[in-house]
Amino acid sequence: MRHTSHEAPADDPAGQSPRLILCVDDERLVLTSLREELLHNLGPGFVIEMAQSGEEALELLEDYTRRSFEVPLVISDQIMPGMKGDELLIEVHRRYPHTRTLMLTGQADQQAVINAVNHAALYRYIAKPWDATDLSLTVRGALDSFEQDRALQRQNEALRRLNEHLEAKVSERTHELVHQKNLIEQQNRDMLDSIRYAKRIQEAVLPDRALMQKLLPQSFVYERPRDIVSGDLYYFFHRRKQLYLAVIDCTGHGVPGAFMSFLAHSQLSQIFREFGALPVHQVLSELNLRILTTLKQAFAKHPEGSVPPLDGMDIALVHLNLESGALAFAGANRPLYRVHNGALEITKGAMRPIGGTGLLSDRVDFQLHELQLAPGDHVYLCTDGLADQFGGATGWKSSAKWGARRFREQLLALAQLPITAQEGTLTTALRDWQGQEPQTDDQLLVGFCWGG
Repeated sequence: MRHTSHEAPADDPAGQSPRLILCVDDERLVLTSLREELLHNLGPGFVIEMAQSGEEALELLEDYTRRSFEVPLVISDQIMPGMKGDELLIEVHRRYPHTRTLMLTGQADQQAVINAVNHAALYRYIAKPWDATDLSLTVRGALDSFEQDRALQRQNEALRRLNEHLEAKVSERTHELVHQKNLIEQQNRDMLDSIRYAKRIQEAVLPDRALMQKLLPQSFVYERPRDIVSGDLYYFFHRRKQLYLAVIDCTGHGVPGAFMSFLAHSQLSQIFREFGALPVHQVLSELNLRILTTLKQAFAKHPEGSVPPLDGMDIALVHLNLESGALAFAGANRPLYRVHNGALEITKGAMRPIGGTGLLSDRVDFQLHELQLAPGDHVYLCTDGLADQFGGATGWKSSAKWGARRFREQLLALAQLPITAQEGTLTTALRDWQGQEPQTDDQLLVGFCWGG
C-alpha cells in the first residue's frame, strides 16, 4: 500500500524538476516517525513517499521518474520481507546511479553494509533508534552531495559542448588527449568518492570512543591513517567488569588494508559472540585459525607452484579486570608497554602473525602473560607505523626511522603527562620528526592510565 506524505510541489520556476525522497521500512510506525522527522527538517520542497517493501519502492520510483521527478535520496531498512535493504539499494543504484542511498536499521549485519558500500555507493549507515541531529545532518549532507553531483553534471555538460565546438578546430590528436584527460579526472573522482564512502563505513564499525571513555576514563587513541582508509584498527569487547582491548595492524594500507580490517573486526566479534570471555591467548589461536581458513591459507588446495595469499595481521590483545586491575596479555608480533614506577617494561608477544603464511605447523604458540596493574601505571598498545616513520632529516643528515629507542623514550615522556595531553604531545613529536617526509604507514596507539 502506498503512502504519500503531501502533495507534490510545482516545478521550480527556474526549470528544476520536483524532487522525491523515498523511505522504505516494513514497520508503519517507523515510516511515520521518519516522515515527520524529514518534514520538520526539510520543509515543503520535497515529496516524501513511504513504501513497506522493496518491491513497492521500485514501483514508486518508476512511477515518479516517469513523471519527471528527480530522486535525490532513498532511505531503507535492511531486514524486510522479500527484498532485503541492501538488495533494494543495489537495484536503486543500478537504475538511478546519482541517487544517494542511506541504510537506517537496527539489524543490518556487517556483510550487508559492506555489500551496499561496494555495489550501491552507500552514503552512510545509521543505527536505530536514530539520533535526530545525526539523522538531520546526514540527510542534509546526502542532499547536498546529490546537488553537487548534479551541478558537476551540468558543468561537465557545458564543457562537453565547448569541447564539441573546439573539436572542429583542432587536430584528432588534441581531441584524443583531451578525452583521456577528462577520463582520468573522472576516474580519479570516482575512486576518491568510493574510498571516502568506505571510510564512513570503517568509522561506523570502529568502537564507540564515548563508551571507551566511560569504561576507561583515563585513556586516549592516537590514530593517523596513511591514506584515507586504514589497515590499523582498535577493538574492544566488554561484559560487566571485564574488558578486552586490542590494537591490530593488518597487512597493507589504504583499500586492501581496510578490507583486512573489516575481516579482523568481524572475526573477533564472531569469536566473542560465540564464546564470550576466553583467555587472550586462546582468542588469538581461534582468530588465527579463522583467518587461515577464510583466506584459504590452510585446508585449501592451490595450483602447483602458486603461493597462497600471504595477508594477515599483527595484534596486541589485553583482558583487563576493571575492578582489580588484573591484566592478561597475548600478542602476535606486537608487544605490550607498561610504565611502572617511572620505568618502561616491555612484554613481548609471540614472534608470529595471525594468518599470513598459510602454515599451521612449526609455529610457536601464543603465550599468556599476566600482570597486576598498580595505580598510576600507564599501558600502551600500538602498531609498528610509529617507530617505522622516516624523518629527522636536516641539511647535513639524511632521514632515518624514528626507531624503537626514540619511541620508548617518547612513551616514558608521555607517562609523565596528564592523559588528556598525551595524544597532542605524541602528534606534535611525530610530525616534528617526519618533517617533509611522506607518511610511511598507518599509525595507531591506544594508551590508558590505571587509576585503581
